[in-house]
Amino acid sequence: MKFNQFLVGMSFLCMYTGSFSVRAFGAEVDDAWDAANSPSIIDGDNQEAHFDALPLSGSVDESMIPWSDTYWPNVQGGIARRWHNPENPAGFKYHLMTRDEAKAASAQAIEMLSPAEKLDIMNGRFDYPTVKKVWSKVSPHDKSWNGICNGWSPASINHREPAPRDMVSADGIRVSFGSSDIKALMSYYYAWVSESPVNFMGRRCSFNHLSFIKSCEDVNAGAFHMVITNRIGIQKKAFIADISRFKEVWNNPVYGFESKIVSRTSKKIVVETKMIYTDELDEPLWQSVIGTKEFQRSEKIYRYSLDLDGEGRIVGGDWLTSDRPDFLWTKEISTFDGDFAVVNKLLE
Repeated sequence: MKFNQFLVGMSFLCMYTGSFSVRAFGAEVDDAWDAANSPSIIDGDNQEAHFDALPLSGSVDESMIPWSDTYWPNVQGGIARRWHNPENPAGFKYHLMTRDEAKAASAQAIEMLSPAEKLDIMNGRFDYPTVKKVWSKVSPHDKSWNGICNGWSPASINHREPAPRDMVSADGIRVSFGSSDIKALMSYYYAWVSESPVNFMGRRCSFNHLSFIKSCEDVNAGAFHMVITNRIGIQKKAFIADISRFKEVWNNPVYGFESKIVSRTSKKIVVETKMIYTDELDEPLWQSVIGTKEFQRSEKIYRYSLDLDGEGRIVGGDWLTSDRPDFLWTKEISTFDGDFAVVNKLLE
């Protein structure tokens, strides 16, 4: 089972465990969102709340559909895995080329190195600081689901999919990067290096099948509808959802939705929403994947009720399906710097 490691920097989690006296838009309701679930966390206070003014479907522009990639599992060596070597895709304890060996190596031999090795060679760092740092964070004994989806998801939202690219280092070494090599570096940077602001809505559930725990009540259904209709339907921007409601964290970029009204009264609306997101690849790929059969379009269908105030504004909601997202978040765009500055050239 594939897992995606939870976000780095747990301090931004809003793990409030006290009680709230919640009032949303001036109307107190049983299923109103609390402070940790306020849709304003994602996009501020200037959001459309009137249900009838919100679209029932939407998608980001085709050019900004989040791209797919592997989550670079820790047990395989993360981005230090030599994934493009068909005979020995090793991730640990392999020989690291010296400068002289790299200069004398064939183009094919360089091509089969790991993304981390390629970055270090491009930087002229034959002490391999990136490879060693990756190795310090991963282990062949980690759980199979640990990886860096918390880096892949924001990178895929904030940057267009990279195509394969050849570069030449200052040492005159030709280094060929596949699409997934570049994605690996982008994902690692967003997971472990980037300090761009994160907007985190909801609470992470750290248990299995304990829905009565406060953190496992998941994102408020009304707040979820506000975010998906405002951010995707109106702003045409993607966001990230943990699509697993319990302990495991599966971060995926959400880019589209289709909703339909199931029933309606003056105070409550039952809605069924198809949430469309990009799923992961099983293995890295040399070529880019959007527009090909490998593009991982997936969907989940949720049913929930929305509470309305007297003016028809959404003030809360309740899930009617057991499946629902655990939390939602965004991370602002990063400029790649330091040892990762070469990524900017790879994306030109």
